[in-house]
Amino acid sequence: MINPNDLRLLAHDCFDSLVKERSINEQLVSKLKGDISHYLATGTNNGLNEETLRLIDSLIKYLDYQLETRVQSVSVEDVTLNVEISPPPKKL
Repeated sequence: MINPNDLRLLAHDCFDSLVKERSINEQLVSKLKGDISHYLATGTNNGLNEETLRLIDSLIKYLDYQLETRVQSVSVEDVTLNVEISPPPKKL
């Protein structure tokens, strides 16, 4: 299981790995958004460095773990079946 401190360290590694590229490319964040979206949608790497991939994968694992622990603490009676689920946003 990954913990918040591990995520913080992975984030620092990721940020440090991107500093030089960001200093010469002001559009880096826009490119990262597209590359990350592509990776999440397809599972294929479209130019992300290893530090960024590790951070993304760890965030997903942490999210899954946190959701699973919360789901286990909710009883079936607590869940209402008439909850409307909204679609994901069209643009991130």
